[in-house]
Amino acid sequence: ILWTPTGSEQFGNGLSDVLFGSVSPSGRLNMTWYASDDDLPEITDYRVKSAGRTYMHFKGEPTFEFGYGLSYTTFELENIKREDVQGVNALKNGYNSPECIENRKKYYETCEDKMIKVTADVINTGDTESDVVIKAYANGKLAGFTKEKALTAGERREIQILIDIDDVRSYDEASKKMVADPSPEIKLEI
Repeated sequence: ILWTPTGSEQFGNGLSDVLFGSVSPSGRLNMTWYASDDDLPEITDYRVKSAGRTYMHFKGEPTFEFGYGLSYTTFELENIKREDVQGVNALKNGYNSPECIENRKKYYETCEDKMIKVTADVINTGDTESDVVIKAYANGKLAGFTKEKALTAGERREIQILIDIDDVRSYDEASKKMVADPSPEIKLEI
């Protein structure tokens, strides 16, 4: 089964390139495909966590999960490293101004100027040149990604993904603020 949700002027040419092997596919799903409508909560139930909505909270086995994709080759990740980086947001215009700090305090439990730098080597272990998408999840939430173009068979390339600590906060009901995990679990996926 081939599902094509959108068309465009060059869609037919691109599709034939993938189907006949001229180009290796590297796209990823931006949604979860559930196995059955029965896996979904009632349409009037707007609770995200307890109702199991979104790829982050669904407990069942989907047909295709968020981020799923195929390729005509295979990839591996090696030498995965994580480093906390301080002071990177100071480069943003006005990030450390008194007004900006005061505004962040209204919504955030802490105001950290911190990013997590994740590096790894991605290796094309197959026989076909292909692009590859590497996704970084922090505590199960998509926090960043990178797309590397045209890795030839056997090629090794170092990748880097920066994760802003502000992007991996979660809402705390008790404090009514966004709370940062100072050391979220980071997972890379291809």
